[in-house]
This record gives sequence, C-alpha cells and structure tokens, in this order.
Amino acid sequence: MGQKKPARANRLGVWVKREKDTEPRMVAEHESTWFSEFGNFKDHLEEDWKIRELIKNKYGEKAGISRIKINRKADEIDVEIYSARPANIFGRDNQKIEELKNRLLGEISSKIKIYVVEANLNDPKILAERIAYDLERRIAFRKACKNVISKAMASPEVIGIKVMVSGRLGGAEIARREWYLEGKVPLHTLHSNIDNGFARAITTYGIIGVQVVIHRHVNFNQKHNRKHNRSSRNK
Repeated sequence: MGQKKPARANRLGVWVKREKDTEPRMVAEHESTWFSEFGNFKDHLEEDWKIRELIKNKYGEKAGISRIKINRKADEIDVEIYSARPANIFGRDNQKIEELKNRLLGEISSKIKIYVVEANLNDPKILAERIAYDLERRIAFRKACKNVISKAMASPEVIGIKVMVSGRLGGAEIARREWYLEGKVPLHTLHSNIDNGFARAITTYGIIGVQVVIHRHVNFNQKHNRKHNRSSRNK
C-alpha cells in the first residue's frame, strides 16, 4: 500500500485524536480547499490546474517551491506559494510577482490574492530538488543522497527519511533503483506526519527520478506558526 502511491494520498481526510492531541487533527490537508455546485466543478478544477501550471512555467521546476495551496471563496481566490527562497518569487521590486498576477488575471476571471510563505527547509520537495540539482552537476548520486540525509537528520523535528533514486545511475546502460533509509518511516501508520516529494534530474545520459519520504514530529502549533511566518503581498 505505502509503496504504490504518495504517503499523503493515504492520509487525506483522516482525522485522529491521540493522547498528545488536545483536539482532533487532520493528518494531511488538501492542497485545494473549496466547494462548488455540480455544474461549476469542471470550471473550478480547470482554473486550479491553470494556476499551478502558470506558476510552474513562470519559475521552473527547481525554483524551491514546495507546494501551492488554493483557497477559493465566493468571488476571490487565495493562492499560497510555499517557497524556500521567497525573494526569488517576488523578484526585484516585486517584478516577478506582478508579472505572475497579470498572467493569472488574464486566465482567471475571479479576483486573486497571492501569498508567499517561507517553506520548511526539510520539506521533501525541497530536499528532492536539492538532490536533483546535485545530480545535474555530476555529483555522485550516493554522495548527493547521503549529504541530504545527514543534513535532514541533524534537525530535531525529523524522525526518519527515505531517499530513492531511479534511472541510469552513474551513467550505467541499465537503469536501476537504489534507496537509502535512516530513522523511522512508518508508511502504514496513518497518524504519522509523513510526506513525499518528487523531482527530476535531467542529465546527459537520461532523466533520473528522485523521491524523498520524510517523517517529522507533529507540529501542534502549525496554524499559529503559519500565520506568524507568512510574508504576503495582497494583490
């Protein structure tokens, strides 16, 4: 079960309450939160896809963007961009964020507010992009994986990490898969705070896929910290 789809997919919509929890909590949140009538569902889903694709095309695959959350209200859309490098999202004198806003307004009819949130450096998507970047610089895949694992495990919030790379590793003619595990990564324990991240390394001898699965302590003050650390530009 845990090997064939992302760990977050098994935990979406699952509510738990353990002894350490003061109140029930959702194990994994949806990246799009909105409700629509049956006739409007198709249009809203297409708008969500356009927003994510425009952001991806604007900043590229390895821009340090961990995830994009879309919250739809009555006549307004809030887009939260979680990035490890918020300054790159804004650009000089907010030039990049203004260009992104204009492109979104050209595609989407609703009002849009863009928020840029500083992402956790131990986010699995950020770690996977770091490995992919090292592979493109011709660093040995074992060294790239172990460097990321050692830096992630140095953080007190990380319980375990698993890194998998697949493709023509080291330029070999036959593609293979290798993985490295440190700590505890219980994929079948639904109340565990486990997340996946994916990235692609485009090398001269082919594409190498990188997957990072990380297990972290549950942050009971997650909502408070997110509001406190949010750096926003209302448009």
